[in-house]
Amino acid sequence: KDTTYGFYSVAIDSATNVEGAPSVADKAITISTPLPIVIKNFFLNEYNCSAFLSWTTSHESNSSHIDIYRTSTNANGFQKIATVQSAGQSSQEKMYSYIDKDVKENTTYEYQLQFVDIDGRISKSDSKIITLDCSNSNNSIHVFPNPAKNELNVLYVTESNNSEIEIAIYDLTGRKIISKTQSLNNGGNLITLDVSKLSNGIYFLHYKDIDSMESGSVKFEKR
Repeated sequence: KDTTYGFYSVAIDSATNVEGAPSVADKAITISTPLPIVIKNFFLNEYNCSAFLSWTTSHESNSSHIDIYRTSTNANGFQKIATVQSAGQSSQEKMYSYIDKDVKENTTYEYQLQFVDIDGRISKSDSKIITLDCSNSNNSIHVFPNPAKNELNVLYVTESNNSEIEIAIYDLTGRKIISKTQSLNNGGNLITLDVSKLSNGIYFLHYKDIDSMESGSVKFEKR
């Protein structure tokens, strides 16, 4: 939020009479007050026939909490459905997630985040829309963008703590190009891979959850 202050020059005679204030300020200064949270990304995916929300902040200043709002084709406007506590003060990336299980198959839902600081100031995210088809019982992993150019994001959802995921990218000849192991927390975990040096073409991302032993493969294109 920006606040502008104007400064005016007025004349005072020997009898301390003050002339009328001018209509135009001699100088104006605008002071920018930082928003409580700077959001880096906001994702909405289906997980176990539920709506899975995840978002990352790059900066937080005096943040209090995040209110989650939802509406649907059968609802009358946005309604608050949950509150998530925020970090308060942080200059590092923080990832948050929430699973909305109070949803129905074949229904379209729209979500918005409202970030509230300790003074009550509010900033809002863009809204995200999802239609649940429940055709896949898990949907633990989401790979995007696809096609990818410079970065490939892997959003992995788990309900376990202190686990690890092994990720490897293979070309069509079966040659391993990139490999990475990352620790997992309960909820959403975002892993970003640098694919800028890969040649254009089709690749396969293989993954394995060390705790649940869930594994699989996702095809993606590099352009």
